[in-house]
Amino acid sequence: SCYCIPPVSYNPCSDCWISDVVTLGGITDFSNSSGCSSNSYNDFSGSKIASNFQLGYTTMSFTSSSYGMSFSVWIDYNDNAVFETSERVIENDNYSGALTVTDHFTVPISAAPGTHRMRIRGDDYGAPYDPCDRLFYGETEDYAFTVIAALPCTGTPNPGNTISSASSVCPVDIFSLSLQNNVAAIGITYQWQSS
Repeated sequence: SCYCIPPVSYNPCSDCWISDVVTLGGITDFSNSSGCSSNSYNDFSGSKIASNFQLGYTTMSFTSSSYGMSFSVWIDYNDNAVFETSERVIENDNYSGALTVTDHFTVPISAAPGTHRMRIRGDDYGAPYDPCDRLFYGETEDYAFTVIAALPCTGTPNPGNTISSASSVCPVDIFSLSLQNNVAAIGITYQWQSS
């Protein structure tokens, strides 16, 4: 499949570029350090491959040089050589301007098992919204991501504790509940109880 190769950034290698990408929490993970590419694009998809189960939780860390960048990540789950809006798994605007940004995504249960192209784009002025357009200062790097079919649920799952995004809440408050341990299996249902 032929993927779009973005044009050279308006200011390549002048202020900020992707210097390190790390994946964590997968079945396999990678760490990749790289210098600035004069054409604003690097393809590591043949050598740097992360993997996780359907419903698996993958953490990614991005480091930029000189100035903190914002990041977006797409995975071409349907292998049509187009990074669609629905395939953007991370959108991090890095409002703090940190040199290293950490974010995560969950592999959808609907993602087809197999190896898919993963695109990472970092730039100034907010997370890139387009997988192929010209960036201001940033860079684009392609990797691969392998989806492994979720295992059927057997026995008793061990979800750990329930974690809340707020320590105390009132009936009108908006908050998120999540599980301490990722349970990547099919056939699991959740029932929240309150007291």
